[in-house]
Amino acid sequence: DARTVAFISLVWAENIRAYCSRSFNKPIWHNVLGNANMQKAIIMAQICLYVAVLVPFFSDKILGLRGVDIGAFGWLLAL
Repeated sequence: DARTVAFISLVWAENIRAYCSRSFNKPIWHNVLGNANMQKAIIMAQICLYVAVLVPFFSDKILGLRGVDIGAFGWLLAL
């Protein structure tokens, strides 16, 4: 369960870091949706996360993750 929560937290943190590191001198909220390619990459990363965590056999047998078993508390803890 801890591995799954850590994996979810890592992917979410990397997606947030992508927005934070766009510019050295402009705030994070400046033109947030301006880069279409970055939006596609973030969406793809989220889709891959949910596939990796929620698809049976792939998530539990191959990756060793248990996205359904962590419940709402695990998903909130990943935040």
